Amino acid sequence: MRRRIEEAPALPVIKSLDDLPVTKKVVAGLEAEPDINVSELPVGAKVIIKTRNTKYLLEIRPDGQYISGHPQICPEPSRGEIIGSTYGDTSSNLHPGLIRSGLHLEFRIGEDKPNTTSAIKTIERVS
Repeated sequence: MRRRIEEAPALPVIKSLDDLPVTKKVVAGLEAEPDINVSELPVGAKVIIKTRNTKYLLEIRPDGQYISGHPQICPEPSRGEIIGSTYGDTSSNLHPGLIRSGLHLEFRIGEDKPNTTSAIKTIERVS
C-alpha cells in the first residue's frame, strides 16, 4: 500500500533579518532606549529610570550620585551608587556602571547591601 505524501505549505521567504518582526522590535527598542554610562554623566545630570514597579530618579551632584523613588529604600534623594545592570539573578553578568533598558538595575544606598530592581522599562535623561 502506498502512502500519499502531501505538500507542505510554502514557507515565507526571508531576504534579510530586518524582515523578521522580532528583529524590528529589538532594533526599535535599541533606538528608543540608548544605554547610559553613569561615569559619563556630568554634575547636574538627572535620569528617570522606570522599572515594572517603580520610577527612580538618579541625580549627579558634586558630592556623588543620589537615588530616589523607592518607597522603602530611598523615598527621598539618598547618596548611593549605581552598580550597573544585570539579567536579574545573582549568577548573571554585571554590566558595571551601565543603565540598560530590559535589564535589572543594581544600586546601593550608603553602605547597605545592593538592591536589584525589576526590569528597566524606560530610561529618560531629563537634564
